[in-house]
Amino acid sequence: MKALSLLKVESSEAIFVGDSDADIIAGVQANVFTIGVQWLPEYQTATFSEQPNLLISSVTELRIT
Repeated sequence: MKALSLLKVESSEAIFVGDSDADIIAGVQANVFTIGVQWLPEYQTATFSEQPNLLISSVTELRIT
């Protein structure tokens, strides 16, 4: 919420990308489109307690057009 405020961006205009459970919880609680990434399974959370809007497993999937 602080970043959105500082950047003067509405939550509907933002995307949050995270690889930990805490990241996904923060994105969901901020009401931001949240992408969970799992491209380093040895180091990252295997499952999230909150459901992200999108789950990707390869950095190539994070292509924003």
